[in-house]
Amino acid sequence: MKTQPITCAAIVALLLFAGGCCHGFDRHPVTVELGPAFQTHPPLIEVHIFAANAQESHEWETVPMSEYWGRNRLERSRHESDRVTFTFGPNKPQTQVFSPEIKPKEWNDLWSKWEKQNAVNLFIMASLPSDPNQPFPDKNGSEDARRLVIPIDKCKWENKEQAFEVVLTPAKVELRTPMKQK
Repeated sequence: MKTQPITCAAIVALLLFAGGCCHGFDRHPVTVELGPAFQTHPPLIEVHIFAANAQESHEWETVPMSEYWGRNRLERSRHESDRVTFTFGPNKPQTQVFSPEIKPKEWNDLWSKWEKQNAVNLFIMASLPSDPNQPFPDKNGSEDARRLVIPIDKCKWENKEQAFEVVLTPAKVELRTPMKQK
């Protein structure tokens, strides 16, 4: 009889020691900045930040970005109240931050909403300028230069509420924050 509690405790300890991770949702501050190529003459760039659950993530990963940023795009307007919008350009800050220190009410409201929706990914969509003769090709997920899909699972990041550092370059939206090494 006494071996059963010891066995259960040993199994739990082994799982924790073996690097087990409690999967779950974590809130992440996001800093988006213009890369060096954009800083001298910043172009007009709109950035949308929002979170989505597993089902919605699949939909957002496959929306063609040329359509998303095209005129009268329903998906873009459909979720206006569920996202953060940054605008870069002349006379705009070259670094913009979504965090509890900078925007406490918006931070809490949006992350609470995303938690209730069981969000699994954070999306960062940017209207990067391109050469009209060579527009960005539409691709799925983060393969599209204008879309970044970031998992928000606690196990993926070194620190609780790991800050995400994002840089906008002429070639892509780039995540500078490294994911946890396995």
